[in-house]
Amino acid sequence: IRNFDHWSTINEIANWDKTYINSQIVNYMLNPGFEEDLACWAVGDANGVNITSEKARTGEKSLVGRFPEGMQVYQIVDRGFFLDRTTLEVSAWIDSEQMSGNGVLTLEVTANYHGGHEKIYHIDIEAGDTKGWHQVSGKVALANISELKFVIVGLTGNATGGKLYLDDIVVALTHD
Repeated sequence: IRNFDHWSTINEIANWDKTYINSQIVNYMLNPGFEEDLACWAVGDANGVNITSEKARTGEKSLVGRFPEGMQVYQIVDRGFFLDRTTLEVSAWIDSEQMSGNGVLTLEVTANYHGGHEKIYHIDIEAGDTKGWHQVSGKVALANISELKFVIVGLTGNATGGKLYLDDIVVALTHD
């Protein structure tokens, strides 16, 4: 769109303002609230991952990880990257009050570039004893965004016991 200066046509037909569009957060996650069960999500070896309707932040469903079995869910993002946005922000809403005090949620980002280069980022978040739903987040600065092929976003959880509820995941590219 930028290369061919189509914004004037888009503005004329759809009445979309380029400044407004550029300021919006685009959530790259498909099925971010698990309303379609595990559609678009890959589940790792963790047997403790299920979809539940017993507790949801929004909608009717959320993901629950049961421990000590563990939790591993992944999703691939392979299109729609904005070349002027180089910071990947990951956020999710969790309810960890039933998770043992030593529990950790890890936001994992694997960036795969043309030429086979890969970079893996880990952001560990201690579950703590916060009651109810609370938002957790992390940021990763991506290099060579023009060479980016795909990103795999993973959420893994480990604890000696209890449950972790997860809902409303957002993965967005933002300006530095």
